[in-house]
Amino acid sequence: MHYKILIVDDDEIALFLHEIVIGDCSPTSKAETFSSAETALSYLSDSKDDSCEYLILLDINMPHMNGWEFAEVVKNHPLRQKISIVMVSSSVEKRDVDRARLSDVINDYLIKPLREENILTLKKQPKFQVFFNS
Repeated sequence: MHYKILIVDDDEIALFLHEIVIGDCSPTSKAETFSSAETALSYLSDSKDDSCEYLILLDINMPHMNGWEFAEVVKNHPLRQKISIVMVSSSVEKRDVDRARLSDVINDYLIKPLREENILTLKKQPKFQVFFNS
């Protein structure tokens, strides 16, 4: 089994910063970045490797397909059982946080920009430990 972290955000600066923060927290492999939900879905759909699990750090507000729409598609994706989603957003609105908590496909909610302490907290959760070296 191997593990991949995907960062999905339409903001190139956020992608760059989040990739650095994750890289500083000893991931099992280099994070892969996607500037749209559609390209991330294509990547997952093209994946033929059923021995891989994915941690997706997902922005909410993106053009064409937002994070909520992406999460809805993942509900019925063939790799669904191998995908964990952490919503990463600048929104601190209670309705967004509550919506993420009530979702059966979103595992956590973090506020942008990601900081090392956010990732270190994720690393402590059993579900996410496998994506990082100890």
